[in-house]
Amino acid sequence: MQFLDVPEYRPAVLSGLLISIGSKTDSTVIPRSPVWAYIRSADYDICQQRHVRNSLVTYAKKLPGDGNGGGDYTLQGLVADLVARAKSNLSSNTNVIPVLQALNALLEADALERLCYSEEGLKRLDERSVRH
Repeated sequence: MQFLDVPEYRPAVLSGLLISIGSKTDSTVIPRSPVWAYIRSADYDICQQRHVRNSLVTYAKKLPGDGNGGGDYTLQGLVADLVARAKSNLSSNTNVIPVLQALNALLEADALERLCYSEEGLKRLDERSVRH
């Protein structure tokens, strides 16, 4: 996740994270038995997705809420990047659904709660500002 701190790498790293969160990496493997299929799809994929989600949540919780923390990348910036990614192609489920899954993971873990305490953070969470 540390590569998200580097602006030049941020779009590519965020894309990779979203692909990992939104896909089932082993779903294309042809299993040899129904039991194998269940184990691979139910356990392995879920564990992989959880690891990436947990890493994103941990990273987001360490980010400063706004630019006052001195860091280049902020929680507001992460949310803005996720929303921009979804808005870039709203008609594509492969684009929008991973973003929604990432935002859902952040919301479930209360990683976005700090945005409620700043005016700019509230703008990021306001549905009207997302539509523009």
